[in-house]
Amino acid sequence: MALTFKNRIALHYMLATAALVAVAYTLVFLVVRQQVYAGLDARLRFEAAKHSKELTIVGHTIHFAHKNEWEEREHREVDVDPLFIQINDLYGHLLDRSPNLKADKLVFDPQQAQQRLLNLELRGKAVRQVQETVLRDGKPVGYVVAAISSEAAQQVLDRLGVALLLSFPVVLLGLFGSARLLAGRSIAPINAITATTNRITRSNLAERIALPPRPDELHTLATAINGLLERIEQAVEREKQFTADASHELHTPLAVLKGTLEVLVRKPRTAPSTWKALRSASGR
Repeated sequence: MALTFKNRIALHYMLATAALVAVAYTLVFLVVRQQVYAGLDARLRFEAAKHSKELTIVGHTIHFAHKNEWEEREHREVDVDPLFIQINDLYGHLLDRSPNLKADKLVFDPQQAQQRLLNLELRGKAVRQVQETVLRDGKPVGYVVAAISSEAAQQVLDRLGVALLLSFPVVLLGLFGSARLLAGRSIAPINAITATTNRITRSNLAERIALPPRPDELHTLATAINGLLERIEQAVEREKQFTADASHELHTPLAVLKGTLEVLVRKPRTAPSTWKALRSASGR
């Protein structure tokens, strides 16, 4: 189905603007995501660095120096912004962990450098995790792996994503409607030019298209059409004048010829007299 010129303008405008809106939505989501995780990552790095300094290292054994601190509410209750800590040796063996981990373990990858940030799940809940290298005399002796619940952050991002996705088609419809309205207003002068042109016939060639107030492309188009109408009117006037002049020039000879023929048919005539009348009518 062919679209009208107005709808084509609206469609092209909507597609171009939709691409810009999609880019803007993507940037908004990425900026919000970066800011949300920036706060989690800052706390994770702080907690990992803090607990790295609160360890007791004996040979190849590493454990928490002050275990009683883990009796605090934030380390015992998962529902109150929990922080999970575990200690691994260089080979990935679990050496110690916070009581709130119970029988669970955090993911550890000895091949990755410290401060590697991961989005994982623990007991079906989203967590943000980082691992920090434990140094002794400048040499790595183990790792502290810290994780914090990211459920709230994930919910914020999920809701934002859903809101953006649901609002996008609404924005597109609004863009198409407004673009169609603006396109209709933009081509209104063209419709006026078309209507005026359709009204002009041979009987009213003197009518002209009203020029738009602004000297734009439509003003140039209307001026060109008016110039064409002016030339057509002049050509028709010349045709009328030629016809009138020709009619006037032919009027006398035709009258003479008609009179001669009428004389010939009034009564029978001899051939010489008829021939003489015909020569007279032909001007010979």
